[in-house]
Amino acid sequence: MAKTIIFAALSLLLVGAIIVQPDASFQASLKGLTVWWNLVFPGLLPFLILFEIMLAFGLAHGMGVLLQPSMKRLFNLPGEAVMPVVIGWLGGYPAGAEAVASLRKRELVNRSQGQRLLALAHMPNPLFMLVIVGAGFLQKPLAGMFIAGGVWLSAIWLTLLGSVWRGNRLTESTTAHS
Repeated sequence: MAKTIIFAALSLLLVGAIIVQPDASFQASLKGLTVWWNLVFPGLLPFLILFEIMLAFGLAHGMGVLLQPSMKRLFNLPGEAVMPVVIGWLGGYPAGAEAVASLRKRELVNRSQGQRLLALAHMPNPLFMLVIVGAGFLQKPLAGMFIAGGVWLSAIWLTLLGSVWRGNRLTESTTAHS
């Protein structure tokens, strides 16, 4: 109830600000659309087309087959879990999450595995980090590489920690029951 009241008050405040300053609101929205049209759309469109071509020709599936053995060893996840990772790292946010949800619906991964897999597969689009943020917004392509590297390394690190921590909990619980 309190949350609803807070959101309603914030919405009214936003509408009030737009009514009081319509010129500034219009200019800000125009600038946002210009940035999207000049940077985001041209930067992402070629990558999205290439991603769909890669899926159509089976490149993502081939990468998945090659990476299956390491998935079990490194992350304690089934081999099928590599496809959401490949799709998520190549396609961006919705693709990885949808692939994890598909595995979960087909009961190929349990809840704990699905959570760890989502942490690994739910990545921003690489071209967005490299081109849009690095080269477009920050005007430094190297900054985009650092951002992408940080995001990817943090996902790998988080998933490795989750698999080790989960493995330790399972070991402790099985020795306690013995």
